[in-house]
Amino acid sequence: MKPDWLYRGELGAANFGDFIERVKPLIGRESGGAILGVGVLFFEAPLPLVLVDVAQEPEYAEIVRPPLIPVSGLRGEIEALITSLEPPPDTTAMIVSPPEPVGGPPNLSWQAGVVIESRTRGTLGPCVMTSAGEIYLTAGHVAGPPSSPVHLVETRFLLPDQRKPLGSILMRSVPVAGGPAEYDVASIAVDLESRSGPCEVARVEPFQHTPLPVTLTGAISGRGFGEVIGALDTYTDAVGERRWKNSWIMTPGAIGAEGDSGGSVTLNDDSVLGILVHGTKVANVGRFGSLFVQDLESIEIELL
Repeated sequence: MKPDWLYRGELGAANFGDFIERVKPLIGRESGGAILGVGVLFFEAPLPLVLVDVAQEPEYAEIVRPPLIPVSGLRGEIEALITSLEPPPDTTAMIVSPPEPVGGPPNLSWQAGVVIESRTRGTLGPCVMTSAGEIYLTAGHVAGPPSSPVHLVETRFLLPDQRKPLGSILMRSVPVAGGPAEYDVASIAVDLESRSGPCEVARVEPFQHTPLPVTLTGAISGRGFGEVIGALDTYTDAVGERRWKNSWIMTPGAIGAEGDSGGSVTLNDDSVLGILVHGTKVANVGRFGSLFVQDLESIEIELL
């Protein structure tokens, strides 16, 4: 989004799109660029950013911004351009590096986070090695009973979805209302040839003093970047009926969506911390406020 002072019209006749066009040659790139104020505005790929910082204004005091790393001193041309737009007092500007992904593309399957369908639709999770060989995981509530078929689903714009046999369910575990804490996981025997091989399982301490940067690979949301906070614990749904065993809390919840269940959550080194199993929604909004990630090391020890 544009900085709020741009929305308020305090730049007079200045045009935001024109500003971006004027900035492009100054940062030495053919396209892209952005201004950060209240939020971020991206044009095409996330290229070097021009930051307009209005954080010193009292009305923005509660807004938390990501850390900013200047890649060079602000060029005189950009400084003059910012000044010509007559921003509010105490506005500063700098060139910062492009956003960097949290970890590289995960080596998980034919396509990271493809859509699968069994009992319902979800996300194909990581490949793991067991005594019976390589299997893939997803969330238990996505899967049907053992031996039920699993299909890859190709969604197509304005055309019917295409479904391709993938394999069958081997094992399924789902928390039951009023029952004990359980894992929400299912394993899939895949009939198609894999091009990835087993993932590396992340092994981290059960209590995190600082947030862990993670990457969610979901079939619906794609790749989303967030943080795991707090401790490995058992968490309940909003009404306290179902309990997810050995799970982490991941934020922000907005990086996940319905249909991402089973998706892999990876650390910076691409090791897999766990799979997405549930989320708590913000009242009257419909978006997730936080997400539950079931710990893959625990699943490996107790179930696999």
